[in-house]
Amino acid sequence: MDGGSAGGALSLNQSLHILSPASLGLSPARYPQWRDVQVEALNWLMSHRGDARVKGLCLPTGSGKSPLAAAYAALTGQRTAILVGTRQLQDQYGRDLGAGYDPRVAVWADLRGQGNYTCAREGRPVTVEMAPCHHGQQCEMGDEDGPGGCLYYGFDGALARAGEADVVVLNYSAWLHLVNGPRRLREFSCLILDEGDTALDWLSEYLAAQLWERGLLGELPAEGTDMQGLQLWAVETDAGVAALLQTIPLHRYRQRLEWQRVRRELSKVVTAQGSWVASWEGRKGTSGRVLRVEPVEPAAYVGRALLQDVGDVVVMSATLTKSYMEMFTRYL
Repeated sequence: MDGGSAGGALSLNQSLHILSPASLGLSPARYPQWRDVQVEALNWLMSHRGDARVKGLCLPTGSGKSPLAAAYAALTGQRTAILVGTRQLQDQYGRDLGAGYDPRVAVWADLRGQGNYTCAREGRPVTVEMAPCHHGQQCEMGDEDGPGGCLYYGFDGALARAGEADVVVLNYSAWLHLVNGPRRLREFSCLILDEGDTALDWLSEYLAAQLWERGLLGELPAEGTDMQGLQLWAVETDAGVAALLQTIPLHRYRQRLEWQRVRRELSKVVTAQGSWVASWEGRKGTSGRVLRVEPVEPAAYVGRALLQDVGDVVVMSATLTKSYMEMFTRYL
């Protein structure tokens, strides 16, 4: 997308009325011509690129948002991540872009969560999410080139392909874990939030801590405990879990995985800043009692956790409202 006449960004004064979908890398068989609503939306986006970092676009269901998103990436020449909320929508992007998105214009990649890739090392069906490499065991598959390498971390794996692609489609959860984790993708210049009216819900789910009493060393704190008390409890509980992990051998990686998950949830409570709220579900003494701790305003974390340093953001949805966009951008 950033070199040559075919791969470079098209000039902004070129009209979409004379640019065909095929000229932007889309399959002419699947997309013979633009719809009026797509032309209007793309022209609006291109003319407002420099007006604001975040732009909202309300488009009716069935208007063709996936080719529109791909076209915007090609027109601007930006490395773009497209976020989706459901597997069905991600599959749709795969059908739309996989049908003939021209690699001379832009290379695209479909990146799924680790639970969608089988561990190449294990002799039984274990996903990368459950793989021993996450629990202290050395694995050479991540450094192996060719078909024998790890399907996710390998040189030819999903993560490497996404790192080289111009357009990457992934879900909100995968994006949030990647951009806030130790294994970051190469930087993006544009972020398109499809089903953008659910973005704050996905962000809240990522930020929230959920702790089940049956999965802890002791009881949950008493209902009504304030945030300071919850954080003190989380620090003490985490110390106990850390000590327990030292006693669990590496080959029992599934057990280690569960306790490491508990530590991640406890860490969210310990590091919480600002206004957070706690809720308890279930009855004391039962195995199903759950503590949930979450921010009062997830929008306060849009910049640092969701958008990061991306400079061009498009929020798309069939039900997008002005009040939602005001809430989404309040702390930016």
